[in-house]
Amino acid sequence: MVTGNTEFGGSAYGNRKSGGHVKIDYIYAMFLTVYTNIFFSLVFIGGLIGFLKRGSKASVIAGTISALLIALGIYWFDTSMERQITGLYLLVGVSAFLAIFAIVRLIRTGKLMPAGLILLLSIAELNLLWLWYLQG
Repeated sequence: MVTGNTEFGGSAYGNRKSGGHVKIDYIYAMFLTVYTNIFFSLVFIGGLIGFLKRGSKASVIAGTISALLIALGIYWFDTSMERQITGLYLLVGVSAFLAIFAIVRLIRTGKLMPAGLILLLSIAELNLLWLWYLQG
């Protein structure tokens, strides 16, 4: 899994504004990173399960590509202030795409799993990213 740079000021864990609350920023950034790593893992594992249960090559390809894009977004978000906004946009884009895809699949099949789970995870990720964006 991808982990971030824990030095203050050099990554997503640092204080983005002078006079801000460094400890709160740090705790929230750690929570966001942990949740996003869980999201990354579940997307990847979901693609593998789709392949193993139904032999769906599209599922494993989509799950792997989505997971790799999430991992890249986490890496950019956590490692440098210069790439932080790029990582944020990438994570928002992948999460929004997965949410839309899950809504379409949920409407088409009417089955809660796996579309409902991906929808909930994507919405939670989008909310966490939105709150991070509003902080700074």
